[in-house]
Amino acid sequence: MQTSAVRSPSRAAVLVLAAVALTVSASPAGAVPSGWTAPSRAHATHSLVTHDIAVETDGTAHIATQDGEDPGLWYVARVGTTWDRTRITTADDRSPSIALDGFNVVIAFARRDAGQEGIWTATNVTGEWVLERRHAGLDANPSLAVSAGRAHIAFQAPGGALRYVAGPVDDAGSAWIGERVDATCCTSAPSLALTSAGDPRVAYSDGPPGSPGGLALSSRTAGGTWNRTPVASYRVSAPALAVYGTTIHIAYVRRGAGTWYASRLTTSWGFKQIDGGASGPPDLSAFSGSTAFIYGDTGRLRYATMSGGILLSKPFSSAAGDGRPHIVRAGGKPVATWLRRNGGSTDGVQLSRQQ
Repeated sequence: MQTSAVRSPSRAAVLVLAAVALTVSASPAGAVPSGWTAPSRAHATHSLVTHDIAVETDGTAHIATQDGEDPGLWYVARVGTTWDRTRITTADDRSPSIALDGFNVVIAFARRDAGQEGIWTATNVTGEWVLERRHAGLDANPSLAVSAGRAHIAFQAPGGALRYVAGPVDDAGSAWIGERVDATCCTSAPSLALTSAGDPRVAYSDGPPGSPGGLALSSRTAGGTWNRTPVASYRVSAPALAVYGTTIHIAYVRRGAGTWYASRLTTSWGFKQIDGGASGPPDLSAFSGSTAFIYGDTGRLRYATMSGGILLSKPFSSAAGDGRPHIVRAGGKPVATWLRRNGGSTDGVQLSRQQ
């Protein structure tokens, strides 16, 4: 089944609000391991928000986050010793996913306002933030990746389906495609990544919420159809996908058995338990011959690396309320973000980078 991506009401529907520069300050509570910078708060909120991060090769961090106290999304960028913050929407927008295409920023999100429901993108290709609806429906949890000017988005659609839209980041919608990837998704948010050729791969927890299944991976080549591969038959949640070279990397939570890692170089999958006692949503980043993980329950974040089959794991932050972590690479050095929510003066989206 294939549908066309839905164009937003007007290409001129551009929302630009003034940027606010905030001086970077270290958060004293919740020490991170030695060799990492002190946490810096990119966005202040006491709410349970969703955020995402992308990093340039020079280490410049770009963050998309829900506001928390009010509807809407913020774009936050680290510029020198300050965070530059720009509110890009004021609607009921959720689950932002951010990616970079050169110097251009692309953000995918789910909108829930009546009459505007669906998957939207915000781009700054023209120098201003331009908003476009890419799919109409009560959609949720988009996962975005961009390569060579083309955006790819996987998301949950009504009725338990996994869907995919893709097209040029600077196009209003006429050149975008829309496809159903799988009819039985998902018990948690899907995760999309691209191969070096720009082909999409999507990891997801198979089966609808009422009848959960295992871990699945769907792949698509240019001009081809989607091919579904079962990865694991046991119940999983919170998969995070990375592709480096020809190797597929997936971190996930195995119900009742902690945090796990699956990898495939050719046709065979290998599995390893990262931590049997931690079951918070994980994230991972693959670079060269090593993979870095951040994961854990609220208040018990951990950091791990896997290289040459050797796993090294250590506490990352034990501050109450720390959770929802992300990890990306910048020149080989990992950058981590997470949400702190303990009612204190440092609540919000935190960032630390390995030195």
